[in-house]
Amino acid sequence: MGGGQAASLRIFCDAADPHFLTSQADESYALRIATAGAELRAHGPTGVLRGMATFLQLVQIDSAGVRAPAVEITDQPRFAWRGLMLDVARHFLTVETLKRNLDAMELVKMNVLELHLSDAEGFRLESKVYPRLQAMGSGGQYYTQKEIHELVDYARERGIRVVPEIEMPGHSKALLVAYPQLAALPGPYALGADRNNTHATIDPTREETYRFLDRLLGEIGALFPDPYFQAGGDEVNGTQWSRNPRIQAFMKQRGLKDKHQLQGYFTERVRKILAQHGKTMIGWDEVLRPNLAKDIVIQAWRSSKMVERSTAEGHTTLVSAGYYLDHGLTAAAYYAVDPFDSRADGLPPEALKLVKGTPFAGYVSEDNVAVDSPPLTPEEDKLVAGGIACMWSEFVWDEKEEVMVWPRVAAIAERLWSPANVKDADSLYRRMAALDADLERLGLRQHANETLMLERLAGDHSVLPLSTLAETVEPLKNLARFKPRLQAAMASGKGMDNTVVTHRFVDALPAESLVAWSFRSSVHQMLASGRESEELRRQVRSQLVRWRDNDSQFQAIASDSAMLHEVIPASQDLKELAEAGLEALTMWESKQPPSAAWLEKQKALVARHRKVAEASTNLLVAMMSPQPPHELMNVIAPAIEELVNAAGSVD
Repeated sequence: MGGGQAASLRIFCDAADPHFLTSQADESYALRIATAGAELRAHGPTGVLRGMATFLQLVQIDSAGVRAPAVEITDQPRFAWRGLMLDVARHFLTVETLKRNLDAMELVKMNVLELHLSDAEGFRLESKVYPRLQAMGSGGQYYTQKEIHELVDYARERGIRVVPEIEMPGHSKALLVAYPQLAALPGPYALGADRNNTHATIDPTREETYRFLDRLLGEIGALFPDPYFQAGGDEVNGTQWSRNPRIQAFMKQRGLKDKHQLQGYFTERVRKILAQHGKTMIGWDEVLRPNLAKDIVIQAWRSSKMVERSTAEGHTTLVSAGYYLDHGLTAAAYYAVDPFDSRADGLPPEALKLVKGTPFAGYVSEDNVAVDSPPLTPEEDKLVAGGIACMWSEFVWDEKEEVMVWPRVAAIAERLWSPANVKDADSLYRRMAALDADLERLGLRQHANETLMLERLAGDHSVLPLSTLAETVEPLKNLARFKPRLQAAMASGKGMDNTVVTHRFVDALPAESLVAWSFRSSVHQMLASGRESEELRRQVRSQLVRWRDNDSQFQAIASDSAMLHEVIPASQDLKELAEAGLEALTMWESKQPPSAAWLEKQKALVARHRKVAEASTNLLVAMMSPQPPHELMNVIAPAIEELVNAAGSVD
């Protein structure tokens, strides 16, 4: 369609679809684009929305006008649940930010927004039944009921369901700040970093607890029409339960042997309350236990072992294991994780031994550890309803959220929509670069906010040297940034303060640099071409020269900014790597073999950067390994290594 001709898009929807905005909605569509125009056919409104998302991704605007390629597509999703969880408890996200995320979700065909509305750091929802929740537990940042109605309607127009999450019985300090009588131990409880961040727990033995939850969950459930309600259940350490004699007596009287059985009692009471309000309970995988009610949906997060266990017990299962965006992995890494993977996504088997006696011991259990698992049976396969990508916000606030989520989450969206055999990561990145531009045109602020944060650091200087360095580095992976914060918290005797907003260089960066990926791709293609592509050689050389020359400009700005002093070594590393790349490129082009001394020096250089990257290859290694103070890793180093190896292979 194009060529200067006037053309139309005709849409045919032949049913109202009684399952609209449910997990049974018909999202299939057929799209045909030809010279005369385009036709979109669907069996319901959701299919129309998904087909329009595809059409918009195909549209190109150039000097010839508005065009789209001639294609015929018949499409439907692989999984019914394709969600994004946003943690608005630790750092509040504005309604405007949530709406931009919904716009982007529509474009990549995600259909569930899960809102993590409460945690130790804040309770983010107006309650007219229990107004102390927002008055005392929100720090003044919460959504009014009017705003929630507006948000749910906005999502509905895009074929997106909104599922609320209220954490219980753990992760509940903000709720207990307002209503301490519900706590397992008397407070005082206050917002801010202290041991109660992880210890504060609801008392599951008081009938008053369930009367409170009945009224609260009923009120919240009425705000969110979706039939599902996430009721938490994760990381309950049981410390307060074990220290309360009355709770211990209750457990003995009821024959509850440990904290897991006591939590099971609480879970069943909450499930019944939600059922009375027409809701199906979702719980994190810690709620799994023998004889758990089969209608509880399990959100498996610790490892794919929990997917296997959940489906084996007959539970509908949502997969979050392997889809934690806050781990800062590459789009390719998320793209490689399939909800049906039999290999476990977790820590190495030696994890328990390595962390024994260390400050990290409390963060690792057998359920976090990977084991080889047999494939799911066909019956278990049917219970995997889809996946939820999770953006926890310890290091993410309103300005940073879009920078961290988009466009990376599109890789997970595609994994959950497309057939399992669609696995070409290079194709993914090419399309993701185009999508990134589409998202900007849609109004997302992933690039605008990054530039704004860098401009603050640059002060009165040009932001360009900072942006140039930012193209070549990424924040450390797998929560390596938690290590200094955890150590500081333990040294102070307090809990971690997850409400901190910092303004360091590393904070301004996305989790992944698409520029660095493009450079690596160009180097790989250039070397594969055998010196035949003059254009590729010119592009690679030009990029390396730009990066080499950036250091002097960056250091001139850094000398004027205390906030940038820590980043000077990263800028120097970039210069050194770019120089090595330029020298290697010249040798490879001229077929002049390098000296043994030069080759040894450059291999040592890239090995040093490889070691930094390998130190954050998984959560355990990242938390246990020494890390550079600026918390950055250079991501052009692998491409430089390719160039060095190519130079070294010259005969």
